[in-house]
Amino acid sequence: MKTKLLLAFIGLFLVLHSVSTAATGLRSDSLSLHIQADIYDAFVSDITKNTDLLKKLKLQLADMDTGKENKVLTYWRSYLQFYRTILYTKIGDKSTAKEEVNLGIELLENLSNKTSEDFALLARLESLALQFSDMDTMNLYMLMHADIQRALQLEKDNLRANFVYGSIDFYTPPEFGGGKHAEQYLLRAIALPEDKDRGDFSPS
Repeated sequence: MKTKLLLAFIGLFLVLHSVSTAATGLRSDSLSLHIQADIYDAFVSDITKNTDLLKKLKLQLADMDTGKENKVLTYWRSYLQFYRTILYTKIGDKSTAKEEVNLGIELLENLSNKTSEDFALLARLESLALQFSDMDTMNLYMLMHADIQRALQLEKDNLRANFVYGSIDFYTPPEFGGGKHAEQYLLRAIALPEDKDRGDFSPS
């Protein structure tokens, strides 16, 4: 049952998380304008052709980080960790999947002046991490809800924040208050414009 729910969740995320199919390689000195598509295409290649492109992208992005706080790089490094987590979950390597999702969370947690996009991705990673948590499940659950609420407070019309909130509520057991807002927020996410003019490297 848990596996089916995870696959359904991933499927819904990928459908709503529309990406361009065009892909360009990362140059050593700059970030690809198609970084979202690069990451997604690498994930598809890794999962269907048994390649190792996500690892290469992960190393390239890490090398581009000069050690100073770069918000754009941090976001996309964390986004890549989302797909690395799914990849290792699918092949049954839960130990590595846990390491990957924890790295994604750590990258965003250490980012100052987080935007709505940052909080939405952080909450999504935390929701994914719940399946690997042990004694800290309740703490992680509370952090996840606080982060997605913060995302919506900063930008109530953020498509991704609305989607993540609806998804979290959908998969939250009724005894914990779940299932009351999923339809409202998922329908809102579908109705919102797919893209906003935020800059070349913003998620779409």
